Amino acid sequence: MNGGTPSAKPMLLSLNPQQAGSVVAAAADITLVMDSDGTIRDLAGGSEDLTQFGFDQWLGKSWFDVVTIESKLKDMLESAANAAALRWRQITHKTDNGTEIPVRYATISLGDGRVLAIGRNMQAMAEMQQRLVEAQMSMEREYARMRRAETRYRLLFQLASEAILILDATTNKIVEANPAACKLLSREEKRLVGSSVASAFDSESRGRVQDFVTKIRDGATGETISAVTAES
Repeated sequence: MNGGTPSAKPMLLSLNPQQAGSVVAAAADITLVMDSDGTIRDLAGGSEDLTQFGFDQWLGKSWFDVVTIESKLKDMLESAANAAALRWRQITHKTDNGTEIPVRYATISLGDGRVLAIGRNMQAMAEMQQRLVEAQMSMEREYARMRRAETRYRLLFQLASEAILILDATTNKIVEANPAACKLLSREEKRLVGSSVASAFDSESRGRVQDFVTKIRDGATGETISAVTAES
């Protein structure tokens, strides 16, 4: 007991080699026992995902020959004996069919010149990250497409010879007015935007304009009215 909390260390130390090996194999997706030069002398797998990639054929091979980048391995083998705590580093394995499998390893010295490497399969995490990247790229492409469409819309809106007002369907207030509309209504854009569309017309026309906008909001199409602007 340590401070009232049970410690697993005495129990683990009491395990025989076979039991200890079973515990390690169950806790890891892949376990390698290697010579100090990286030659794989024994291995065990706790993940069926790795079995299908033929990791059981690594026995007798060098760890350096079954990975894509070797630069981390030498340091991991040399530091295994001196590490006070486990240090996890990701290694990518290569397979015969070209598949690359990311595995996160920690190495431990067994005290007899051999090194134990405990690995956790990171393939599911890598696939999830890849899907996230693809989704983000798709969103960025869609955003760029929308930006281009908006740019074209803005250009057409500003250059159109017809007067165009865009209204808020709930309040009937003007949210956008193109230059042709400002000229026709004899008002600057800053005076139009935020004001009621009816206020841009004279008192006799406002009722007709209001009813017209209401019909359009309710789905009417193809209707026209005549109205006099507030500036006559």
